[in-house]
Amino acid sequence: MVLKKSSNLFVKNKASPKRKIVHLGNVGEDAAFRSKVLAEKFPEFMFFGIDLKDIKSESYVHESMRFKNFGLKEKRQFKPVPKNLEQYKEDFVNGLSRFKNNSLDLVVSDFALGFYSRAKNFNNLKVLNFIQFFNVFSIVNLGSKKYTQKVVDLISKKLKPGGKVIVYTFREAELISKDKYLENINSAFSNNFKKVNVSLVETKNIPINYRSFYMQSFNSKRMLVYRVSAQK
Repeated sequence: MVLKKSSNLFVKNKASPKRKIVHLGNVGEDAAFRSKVLAEKFPEFMFFGIDLKDIKSESYVHESMRFKNFGLKEKRQFKPVPKNLEQYKEDFVNGLSRFKNNSLDLVVSDFALGFYSRAKNFNNLKVLNFIQFFNVFSIVNLGSKKYTQKVVDLISKKLKPGGKVIVYTFREAELISKDKYLENINSAFSNNFKKVNVSLVETKNIPINYRSFYMQSFNSKRMLVYRVSAQK
């Protein structure tokens, strides 16, 4: 008698790979709180943060949080980094270049993508007086449209078919540069995705513990927040 080996007996069940979510500009001024919360809530996903700033330590408190917190408590700063969150200290282009094409499930950004150029951000600019404050915005924005397009081009390549990109942006004051931020995002998205959805966000409906510091700040100032999304 000849015993035939069933192929099923020799096939090990492979665990399905974790979905990959990339958060651009996630450190912000509250030590990547939103990335940490989402990574804790969804341990079956792998989160990657890309920012020019480090998650310095569990006790890191940004200077803007020392004086105003808009209802956000400083205990957010003491949240440890979950095991399923990896942080890369790089600009968006270099950070996204780490990933293979067609490998990402979701790319998100909260008020970071679309605003800065590659070479300029608020970390390397000093504001000496109130008048220079408005000049700083112009310097930071210089080259932002070209850089935003380059980043969104990369996002389009790195997303899996069916993968999504979600960007939160806001409407700027006229004295700074009316709608330049939103225009950069819309232009870059339109060049890469067939359908782009833009919707106004009711920030008051988002639970406070899931808001970024900026989102809570804009809610307090009654600035308009937009959600721009697209699918590959």
